[in-house]
Amino acid sequence: MNLWDDFEEFTQGASSSRGANVARVSLNNRGDITLNQLAFEKLKGAKKIVLAFSKQKGLIGVRPAREDENHALEVKPLAKSTSHIIRSKAFCNFYNIIPKQTIVFDEIISDEIGLILDLNKVTVLAPRSRRKKQVEQPKPVEQVKAVEPSLGFAWQK
Repeated sequence: MNLWDDFEEFTQGASSSRGANVARVSLNNRGDITLNQLAFEKLKGAKKIVLAFSKQKGLIGVRPAREDENHALEVKPLAKSTSHIIRSKAFCNFYNIIPKQTIVFDEIISDEIGLILDLNKVTVLAPRSRRKKQVEQPKPVEQVKAVEPSLGFAWQK
């Protein structure tokens, strides 16, 4: 028997959800919404956007702003990247939408108005270390707390 007999060959190619062919939007615990290039293009390359929220459905609406809208937020390019960022902490605080960790929206609806992001369909990203941490001594078992599996959004019923 050959060891390779039980394998199934992957034939989908190198593309992934992180690729440029898929719109990708994330939200971090600081209230930053990050758009990859394709998601930004679906907003027609807008320099300013307006955010809206459906409390009943848990949906965030993102649409290009008109020039006369004073409540519009800036869309800024990220350095050394094709992605863009929207600083939306006030919006997130107002609607209590602060995830404990960065989330990626699994379902992004794009229409003639803008993007709709579904908070009910997200993937929680594993935390990334940005700097080297000093090695900590292990905590005694009685001090370790269980991690809550919920995202903890206050708007949820």
